Amino acid sequence: MKNILIKLTAAAFLLTILSACNDPIFQDISEQQKIEKPFIPGSPTNFVIYKGIDSENNLINNKENLYVASGGNIYKYDENWHRINIRPGGDIFQLAANSGYLYALCLGANSRGVIKRNTNPAFDQWESGWDEILNRNIQSIYAVNESDLFICAQNLNGTFQIFYSNGGESFVPVPGAEETAFLRGVIFTGTEYILCAGNLYSYSGVPEEEAVKITEVSNFRGIINLGNNFAGITRDGRLYNINSEGIIGELVSGLGGRYRATGAIALWQSDAGSLLLVGRQDITYSTESGYTYGYMEIDVIDGVITGSFREPGDETITTVSNKSSYRNSIGRNPVSYLIQWSANAESEKILYASTQRNGVWRLKEDWNAQTRSN
Repeated sequence: MKNILIKLTAAAFLLTILSACNDPIFQDISEQQKIEKPFIPGSPTNFVIYKGIDSENNLINNKENLYVASGGNIYKYDENWHRINIRPGGDIFQLAANSGYLYALCLGANSRGVIKRNTNPAFDQWESGWDEILNRNIQSIYAVNESDLFICAQNLNGTFQIFYSNGGESFVPVPGAEETAFLRGVIFTGTEYILCAGNLYSYSGVPEEEAVKITEVSNFRGIINLGNNFAGITRDGRLYNINSEGIIGELVSGLGGRYRATGAIALWQSDAGSLLLVGRQDITYSTESGYTYGYMEIDVIDGVITGSFREPGDETITTVSNKSSYRNSIGRNPVSYLIQWSANAESEKILYASTQRNGVWRLKEDWNAQTRSN
């Protein structure tokens, strides 16, 4: 009798284990894919789009290439990914580009941020000097339109100052922005600029005019141009429709109390519809574990955000084909930057991500680390 009870108990335990294998967490484990070794490793920067060059090293106005940096190297996509031979010097932590130059914000002597730019399309030389002109530690740089640049610099007393330049040769301070304001983004509305620097500021670009604070909501981490409208996300994950006068309407959606926005924000478009993508991380931050990183999706209709945040794969209009594959790949990685890009009008648009520790990833059928040619 005792042996029969032992056998029945063992059988019941086995049935419990087998039935548990149908739970989502076991399904996720069973569907784990092989993750490639990234060609662009480490903690990459933002992505920028910059004009290509012809055989004589002249700019081609109708050809654009995608650039990203990691460590001290800059990488370029032109049919496949390759590393640019001439480096600007120092670790690179941000890129910016306009019609004339590619800019790299590098770590210089005495751990000061310095800006360097290429002096010709072949990247044979890099020049610097703006940090000396401003006599400050450069913290961030943003290129807008064909020639406008915004720089955030740190003063000796630890406060910040935003500077503006039309053409990149000389800079003027942007009055009105608070001294605690670290610049995290700039968009052009068609008539004026919106600066993301803790609060949001409207700025005309006229040197003697002050930037005007347009929101009482603080701690914005990113802003984006959606075509007919603009949007902003705060560090604690609150998403708003915005314009040059401030927030439009009420809070659209939030990531939830246990999540924070990384600052990654991008527009994704397909024949089925458009989505806003926002990077997230768990409040118990780790770069090693969990499914609660990656990014979230929300609908964009005619340039206006609608609905609520959701995980990729939850709805018909989504970036991914398989939610479990998403969770077991990019969903395990905090994402710093996102961009959807195609080499030309005929080629497929591909979604790229810079992760906080595991290099550049790309989405085709599934998410995986970006190799040299995949």
